[in-house]
Order: sequence, then structure tokens, then C-alpha cells
Amino acid sequence: MAAADKVAYMAASLRFKKASFVTKFFDSFDFVSPARSGDIVKIDAEIVKIGQTSVTVKVVADNQITGEKLFESTAVLVNIRDGKKAALKD
Repeated sequence: MAAADKVAYMAASLRFKKASFVTKFFDSFDFVSPARSGDIVKIDAEIVKIGQTSVTVKVVADNQITGEKLFESTAVLVNIRDGKKAALKD
């Protein structure tokens, strides 16, 4: 789950380079398939919504050995400046 948070953060930060994001929310992680020792796991993130101060990121993990989806979740990251929400700027 920590890796999913990092990937969501990277996706948001690559889109808004001057933003300072914190994770506000992560939807439930529904693990539909297990990963075993030695498996190669790929975690993808895609921005699905951009608000005034926040970004919603879809995160999907796939097992590259079996081709099975491991989980899918959604994260909301908020831009913070001086301890308060701040508008996102390109």
C-alpha cells in the first residue's frame, strides 16, 4: 500500500511540478489476487480528476508474471502551502 501511495504521489507531482502534495484519502484496497515472493508487480497511476486544490489518481497493480490484477484503488492528493490547501497551477 505504501508503494501505491508513492506512485500516486509521483503521478500528481509530475503533472503539477510546483505543488506540494499530501495524501488526503485512499479508497479501499480490494486485493483480488495474491502476489508471491519472486513475482514482478507493476503499479500504474493515472490522474482521473483535477480539482482546484486536489488531484484524484487511479492506482492499479498487476502481477507481471501471471497477468492478474492484484488491486485497484483511488487516491486523493491535496496541494498544501503554509499548512493550508492551495490552488493548483501548471
